[in-house]
Amino acid sequence: MKNCKCLIISLVSILFFSACASTPSPREVFTKYVTALNNADQNALNECIDPKMSNLAEGINGFLGDLTGFNSDNFIKMAPGILDIARKMGFKLNISGKIINETITGDTANIEADMTVDMKGSIDSYRVKFPFVKIDGKWYMSP
Repeated sequence: MKNCKCLIISLVSILFFSACASTPSPREVFTKYVTALNNADQNALNECIDPKMSNLAEGINGFLGDLTGFNSDNFIKMAPGILDIARKMGFKLNISGKIINETITGDTANIEADMTVDMKGSIDSYRVKFPFVKIDGKWYMSP
């Protein structure tokens, strides 16, 4: 019976710690966000952003589409292909981010990063602070 209890406690501990380990940290969300920017991957970008902000952006796009007749959803779907064609034609766009500082306090975090935008050899660098919030155990960028 004692061995059975130890086995159950061990299994529960493994499940608990593996669940904790699978939750991306703010640093990992930031890395995913930068990769998604470079790939023009709107779905991956949305996964990184606070769901309330993502829903707000979708609502604004829909509203502007109703006003202008321009369906931004179609453009968003085309963005990765457009970026790929542009790169094949010599257009260079690369966004990189080097994390300088990460601060986590409870359910909020901040990442300070040096962001570099390289567009056809014209390089601009910016130091940017990215706020994060933890919602239902998951980290999101939260403007």
